[in-house]
Amino acid sequence: MLRPLSPAKAARAASRAVRWGASPATMVGLSAVRWPDRVAVVDDAGSITYAELEQRADVLARHLAAHHGIKPGDGVALMCRNHRGLVEGIMAAGRLGADVLFVNTELPVQQLTPTLERHRPAVVVHDEEFASRLAEAAPVVPTVQVWAGDDPTDVPDADVRLGRVGKAGSLILLTSGTTGAPKGVPRQPHPTAMLGLTASAMHRLGIRAGDTMMVCPPAFHGLGLLTLMLGLGAGNTLVLHRRFDAARVAVAIEEHRVDGLVVVPTMLQRLLDLPDLARHTGSLRGVLSGGAKLSPVIANDFMDVVGDVLFDGYGSSEIGIVTLATPADLRSAPGTLGRPTMGTRILILDETGQPLPVGKVGEIFIDSAMTFDGYTGGGTKDMRHGHVSSGDLGHLDAQGRLFIDGRADDMIVSGGENVFPQPVEDVLLAHPAIADAAVVGVPDETFGQRLRAFIVLAGDGFDEDDVREHLRTHLTRYEQPRDLVVIDELPRNATGKVLTKQLAAREVGEEAG
Repeated sequence: MLRPLSPAKAARAASRAVRWGASPATMVGLSAVRWPDRVAVVDDAGSITYAELEQRADVLARHLAAHHGIKPGDGVALMCRNHRGLVEGIMAAGRLGADVLFVNTELPVQQLTPTLERHRPAVVVHDEEFASRLAEAAPVVPTVQVWAGDDPTDVPDADVRLGRVGKAGSLILLTSGTTGAPKGVPRQPHPTAMLGLTASAMHRLGIRAGDTMMVCPPAFHGLGLLTLMLGLGAGNTLVLHRRFDAARVAVAIEEHRVDGLVVVPTMLQRLLDLPDLARHTGSLRGVLSGGAKLSPVIANDFMDVVGDVLFDGYGSSEIGIVTLATPADLRSAPGTLGRPTMGTRILILDETGQPLPVGKVGEIFIDSAMTFDGYTGGGTKDMRHGHVSSGDLGHLDAQGRLFIDGRADDMIVSGGENVFPQPVEDVLLAHPAIADAAVVGVPDETFGQRLRAFIVLAGDGFDEDDVREHLRTHLTRYEQPRDLVVIDELPRNATGKVLTKQLAAREVGEEAG
């Protein structure tokens, strides 16, 4: 429950809203007015309060304005890991009315160069470790360093007065690039959307204003950025690590009495590999997984160890967070992604754009205040009935819970039968000898395409005949993978999504059948 502000604090809060508009700078600025002495961020360099965070963001904003001429409508790129400098960069850009481009820190020079050329930022705010890559990719773009080694970098202050920005700048996320080159998804902060999402997320996860949250996904990813900003807007203390290390995360959960944890599924698996995970996680009231498919096996295993505190969110850069599955959903309906968040509407449509009944698989279309208006440089997704395509195929059950059956472009047509990879992968993951699995379609002279399963073993006890029998028991004939290929690790991007194109193009030399 938020208490009313005193007249003096209310005036300061109103001043921020008028100057910076509906921007992250205003969200965090309001928390600084309400709770100036509360710890805002705990990172690799220690802790910083909301008042201190705001003061450092002011200095950075004046520096960007005085030394780089940043003004409303200009672009500021952020190439930072998760730490206070990243938050200060977001806040500083918001104070100036600039658009913020969140650059994937994993991008090689070959992809970084066209990304920066396409978006043309006026300056890049970055960590020291990325300086040489930026110099090679965009030598003429000015840079400002905000982190070096294990510590934040101080920038010189400037004697310049910052004025009212008017309209808030856009937040530009890059798509994951798993289906092509990364595209920019500009988002204009929308108070209605943020309020609805905050209410849904905090109510379902049991997280309250002032709680401690640990956000593990990188902020260049929608899940990381959204939960980071929601936490700061609610006055939470955020625990941020620059790199994910399961053992460090477990210790931090216990040390800081973390109430809410945000992860991607691969992080859950690494946490589960720890022998003493339960000893560190007694404070957790909510764990949010997202960004990639969550295996029902991992979900149940995690809840068996930590307790029924796991939630799974579904969304993307283009459509925001669409659904949220509760622990009860994950237990009673394995594989579900839950029910829509507040203000979100879902349609399942056939090829002609007509709504499908419960249980029927079709393309998922979304309508909410979080959906986007188009990519930077033009282009958008398919629209039907005022709803935007998610690019995924799925169905709803009788309780209104969403299930994903695959991506529209991942459907495999084998011998005239349509097969979706995800149900096949779920069956594979249910076998105790298999730790990870991905299914792709590969060319076949007889059937057009056949299914090839790439599997990562859980140990040394792999028996192909046993796995084949398991598949025959749970799948139709045409859903069974012809090839079982054992590999050490599935290729994934920074947010845990499997790079299926790499697998489909792989020359197989390790087939088990």
